[in-house]
Amino acid sequence: MMKLLLCSALLLPLYISAETALVIYVQPGGGFKMLTEGGNTGGAGIVQFQQAAEKPLAIQLLPDGTAQCENGMLSVASFSLSFRHAISSEKLLCGASWHLESVSRQRWINLQPEISFKGERRALMQLASATRLQIGHLRAQTAGNTASTSPIYLDLSAIDSDASVLSARFDKPALGFGEVGDTRDALASARLRITKTALATSNALPYRLGFESTQQSNNQWQLRTPSGEESMPYHIIIAGKSIVPSDRIYGQLPAGEVTSEEIEIQFRLEGKQTRGMAAGTRLTDRLTAVITPEG
Repeated sequence: MMKLLLCSALLLPLYISAETALVIYVQPGGGFKMLTEGGNTGGAGIVQFQQAAEKPLAIQLLPDGTAQCENGMLSVASFSLSFRHAISSEKLLCGASWHLESVSRQRWINLQPEISFKGERRALMQLASATRLQIGHLRAQTAGNTASTSPIYLDLSAIDSDASVLSARFDKPALGFGEVGDTRDALASARLRITKTALATSNALPYRLGFESTQQSNNQWQLRTPSGEESMPYHIIIAGKSIVPSDRIYGQLPAGEVTSEEIEIQFRLEGKQTRGMAAGTRLTDRLTAVITPEG
């Protein structure tokens, strides 16, 4: 089931000056935090601009890259950022100039940053291959002086490493061949379901499937006794083809949200491999399906 995340955050205190960057870190749990790079820290939950005495001040919030101004907010994917005056609650509209008249004394203009995110984390992960994106900048200019610009970055590094778009699960936790004799082969079967997670796109998703076992030897699957003194090979068969440890299977999940498919897997043990073994001998293996998105 896809989850819809609705959140807003009051962010860490910031002081904005020339050459200061605002960095918004997306957290693995879905939250956000904002820090500055190259600047100082200000008061509680406030972004501060200094307005010089007898000088009017203009402040702008402007988009960069794939971001855009939408409903007065700086928006990209399902992420939106805005600022409000900490006292009057007046909103700094994205793309518009906020003009402040001159005053007789120097003062601080305090802005409260606000973040909203309505959607899924995957929407952010699809923005670009880079983990830090410049989505906009704050621009402050005093009449007659050069404007100071502070870039705003969205940092995805904290969630990039755990952004799995595929999951795989066998339909049963254990599978047994039962009793095997030297004149009778044994067969068993299981299903492997491969599914898109909520982080995957709605496009068709190619994948690569392989299997691993710590007991595999000479590119063969092996059952072994607990002591490891005795072993015998067995076979994995998919769509009529015998699959060895070095093989890879390529497939594609269909377009759509959280789509999946099942793969029928057969396991075969040749009875002749049991010749010479004592009755009641128990042999096992642990098999792991390894699935990797392609493209």
